Amino acid sequence: MIRETLISLLPVALTVSLNAQVTESIQWTFEYQKVGVDKFEIVMTAEIDKGWHLYAMDTTEGGPVPTVFSFKAPVGYTLNGRPYPVSLPEVKYDNTYGMDIGMYNIKAEFRQKIFVTHYPVTVCGNVTFMSCNDMLCLPPRDVEFVVLIKGGLTKEVKHCNKE
Repeated sequence: MIRETLISLLPVALTVSLNAQVTESIQWTFEYQKVGVDKFEIVMTAEIDKGWHLYAMDTTEGGPVPTVFSFKAPVGYTLNGRPYPVSLPEVKYDNTYGMDIGMYNIKAEFRQKIFVTHYPVTVCGNVTFMSCNDMLCLPPRDVEFVVLIKGGLTKEVKHCNKE
């Protein structure tokens, strides 16, 4: 009886274990780099699990959700331009969408230029992204971030504080 119960629970345990692994296919880090007097770049890096890919910032209509960075209304700084990819995506045919799509494997880096008007400054925003492997596409996800710039050279913050 106990053996039958344990065997019947095995698929549930495997499903829970696989779901826990799948939801973290992309790990984000956020930091800044000083590039001039009161000029900084917010560095947004995605570490991508083996076998998974992250879609580029510019996908075709009818394709997957692109990677998009949004910033909350700036206080103490101004955005200089738009977020841009440092890493160039690899364009490959995607069977799921039946089209050529830009995607990243292993690692992707994006940046946003800012000009700080007074210190300290908190840059807060989020990234919306979608990831797939050869068998599964995860629904689009949002990751919030906050980066505090006190005027030094580098400071890494991985999570957005809830206010």
